[in-house]
Amino acid sequence: MKKFFLLLLLAGVQCKKSYPPPNILPPLTQEGKNTFGCNINGLVWIPYYACGLIEIPNRCKELSSVLSIVNTNRKLPIDWQLTVIRELKPGGGAFSAFYLGARIGQTGNLGSFFTVTYRKDSIYYNPQYPINNASNAINVTKVDTLNQIISGTFYFTLFNSSDPKDSVVVTDGRFDVTYKACLCH
Repeated sequence: MKKFFLLLLLAGVQCKKSYPPPNILPPLTQEGKNTFGCNINGLVWIPYYACGLIEIPNRCKELSSVLSIVNTNRKLPIDWQLTVIRELKPGGGAFSAFYLGARIGQTGNLGSFFTVTYRKDSIYYNPQYPINNASNAINVTKVDTLNQIISGTFYFTLFNSSDPKDSVVVTDGRFDVTYKACLCH
């Protein structure tokens, strides 16, 4: 029993050593490094969610990539969803999050075949529809069905769903994830 409590104590100490990464955009890669980053209104935004060893329900809270195979030959097209979260106040419940979703049939600009939502606390931001490709884009630069990697870049202007005058400009976006990524710090 003492060993169990010692293990819990060490797990708690280990969790406290997890600090948010520096606010630097990850490099543009295509190797399945499970990275995501962008600038929001000129400020770096990267995911971060502190989780402990016991928090099994939150183990994918920072970055989660989910894939559905559309046809049975395990090739393209695929339905893909990426969710990333950044805690604004650790332990306080305040966060911002991105959700990207798309049916991917090939590399290149997905045009209007994607969905995106940015949430900051209780405010949701989305592109205005129909999507104007000049101001909104998700460009898939790599889809590797053998090694299960999706990489790309993005930029868009998103608008508050309750107040269309309130917007956020997202630039320099990049992602490099495996099909079933699951991360937290």
